[in-house]
Amino acid sequence: MQVRSSGSNLVITPLNELAAGQRYYLDLGDGLKDQDLFDPSHLQFVPGDATYGTGQIVFDTASYAANDDASVLPPVVLGAYPGIGCALQDRGAERQDADGNTVKMAGRCVGGLASDSLFYPFFYDVSRPIEISFNMPMEMASMTFGTIAADGESCEGGAMCLGEQANGQWQNIPMSARRNSLRLRAQPAPDTITPGNEYRLVINGGDNGEAVFRSHDRFGNLDINTDPLNGMGTCGPLSNQPCEGGPPILLDFTATPDEGAAYATVLTREYTDVNGNGNWDDDEVEAVNNHARGHVKSTGGLIGGANLDDGDQIFTHAALPMAFLPKEPLDLSYIGLVDEGNGRWCATQEDADGDIFCIQTVGESAIPVEINAQHVMGTSLTANATLAIPVLGDLIPLPLETGALVLRFRPYDDKPPQPLRGFVVNQIDPDTGEEIDNPIFITRLDAWLDAPDLRLLSALIPGGQAIPNVADANVRSLPVSAYLTGPVKFLRNGQITLESRNASAIAATLNLSVDLGALIPVLGDLLDLIIGGIVPEEGVGSLELGIAKDDFRIRVVNNPTHARLTTAGQENAGEL
Repeated sequence: MQVRSSGSNLVITPLNELAAGQRYYLDLGDGLKDQDLFDPSHLQFVPGDATYGTGQIVFDTASYAANDDASVLPPVVLGAYPGIGCALQDRGAERQDADGNTVKMAGRCVGGLASDSLFYPFFYDVSRPIEISFNMPMEMASMTFGTIAADGESCEGGAMCLGEQANGQWQNIPMSARRNSLRLRAQPAPDTITPGNEYRLVINGGDNGEAVFRSHDRFGNLDINTDPLNGMGTCGPLSNQPCEGGPPILLDFTATPDEGAAYATVLTREYTDVNGNGNWDDDEVEAVNNHARGHVKSTGGLIGGANLDDGDQIFTHAALPMAFLPKEPLDLSYIGLVDEGNGRWCATQEDADGDIFCIQTVGESAIPVEINAQHVMGTSLTANATLAIPVLGDLIPLPLETGALVLRFRPYDDKPPQPLRGFVVNQIDPDTGEEIDNPIFITRLDAWLDAPDLRLLSALIPGGQAIPNVADANVRSLPVSAYLTGPVKFLRNGQITLESRNASAIAATLNLSVDLGALIPVLGDLLDLIIGGIVPEEGVGSLELGIAKDDFRIRVVNNPTHARLTTAGQENAGEL
């Protein structure tokens, strides 16, 4: 392993990949000293430190083991800077911003609805690396750079490329790489990116046989999925195979000068779904700081009842590029709050529980936080529903399994096109009336919820396997919204942590269409009822799911600032 010190940080990097599912012991020894030139002090181990006073750090590597009945999914791009990790359509469509300027929008994710709002244009601060994060460990040999094709639609000889258009053709821009199994950092060659100019980052989808990013061998060495909204594990003749490939991800962006912002890609830590299969597997930890807890609010139509008795938690995983911008006068109207005077800001609409969210701030300034539109992956949720058939009553138990969930950040529909923002403010504790010690991060998270692998199961079929082509639901671009708040902590080692919870309740209604005729092979007695018109061939029901206030939690942290100085060789060796 390699050992490097930087200020108060000691970075220890294994040179070879550690075995999965193993316990390791890191002995720090008794020779560590500070850098005092005249009288260096030895490191003292005490019961309250990370070694519990032993001088030895004990840790376990993830096993990545999946349950026998879990789906096998391909990898997806979890976070991208600049851009978002999905193939886009309607790129370049024009909209008017608040000042009346014409803005060329970045597009919308392939597989969503035509009515989806378009993402705000992508920008790239020239002081930052290009960053691509993945939802599962990747085959590092597949993290290659190619040459952008003349038409700008693909990369030749590598999985990712960067280019600039000149005289109607795209010209390649070389990049250097720093890699680990979950993230690729790329730095354009010196003097190739000019603020104000437009560029394109391309990630191959592989539909035409190009080189692509691939998952680690332990996950099948599967090709990247670039359009997860069209399905992740529902391909093949039986709709149960991984959906690899897709169109290329074309990310057009404008370079901007370095304005001194403190930037970071913050990562959900710790998180549950380390193998990226969209399932909470037996060997995976219950990461309660990155999850949502749901409940059934109501049912309607032919859905007679429902519960989440098989598990009410959705575990989330995200990589969110953010930047802390220079301080400015406090104005939370940007995120839809109204100033009621004396530092009190309130929402204009009730949340899902009929409450109005308000926050009491102190001071006249705030730190804006740039939030780049990304998608958050979530584990599957099973709702045990029953069909209420006229005459027969609650006869058919039909568990509804969402499969892996995708939560996409959504532009503010009640605002003209503008970047997504959060704010760091000082807040008064509503219970004590005293100022809270740590600054508070607040944002309005508008999002779309998608369940592209939604399956209707039948408890009446032996084994409970899926019934093909029997149900459809509207879990595609399903809008949800909540205010998130939580403390911001700036640690001495350069890390930034955000621990947010939903300060307003969330609800979403799933409208479910069931082809009752398709159930005849297992419910033969219904045939006469359907033919006789007592039961329609297609039944429609609804299931309203809710997330109570404080039940959606997200904890994100960046690598220490010093980690940006890690050499390419060290990062290629993997990170501890």
